[in-house]
Amino acid sequence: MNPDSEKNNNNFTEKTDDGASSADISIAPIQKKKRPWWFYLLIGLGSLLLLGLIAIIAIFSYYRSLINNYTELKPRPMPPIVADKDHVQTLFMRWTNYVADVLDRHSTEQFVITEEDINQMIANFIRERNFVRVVLTNGYIRALLSVPLENSKRKELKGRYLNADVDLKLRLEDGFLTLRVERAMANGKQAPSWILKKISQKNLLENMENNYDFLLLLQAMDSVQVKDGGIVFTPLKEEK
Repeated sequence: MNPDSEKNNNNFTEKTDDGASSADISIAPIQKKKRPWWFYLLIGLGSLLLLGLIAIIAIFSYYRSLINNYTELKPRPMPPIVADKDHVQTLFMRWTNYVADVLDRHSTEQFVITEEDINQMIANFIRERNFVRVVLTNGYIRALLSVPLENSKRKELKGRYLNADVDLKLRLEDGFLTLRVERAMANGKQAPSWILKKISQKNLLENMENNYDFLLLLQAMDSVQVKDGGIVFTPLKEEK
């Protein structure tokens, strides 16, 4: 018999000291670490910073004098925040238990992610934590940005900052969660419509489709809304 025929990807046979063969030892495949949904929200906020930089460079390419209208020479003051790992760990535990209860049909209670929760996640996990804060207002996730433009490698942008307010709309659509730019202001002025049209086409949560467990959870949700100072998850009620 060809010894190669006894091989497979997940098992092997080992000889003991007395020459006898031991039982096949199963090698479990490496499991990918599951990421909570807000990991993808943070990716989305990071993408927003990149979109802001792209927008400014696009404005620059279109008409240089617009730089003076939409950028400033000083960063905006950002609300202070101190990273609290215990806060995030507690949130993660609450969320994990909640997801399990909803999927087991043991809970129809709402779960609320607060403004403080999101800013704590930013403080703990986003490298550009000093450039962005989040406010939940009037049904929108509002990102407050103050992005230095030094790294754009354009001398006209040296020492300038993009200070912007960007309103993001969170929607649950056909079992998928979307987050898109709806309004944007920079230096107190409405962003050009052609720039807004370009950046609003991107779903900032598109990577969330990689999280199968979260997609299952969304199937059990009646709504996901920004209201009352939080992101509110409301499960479907069981039919009686």
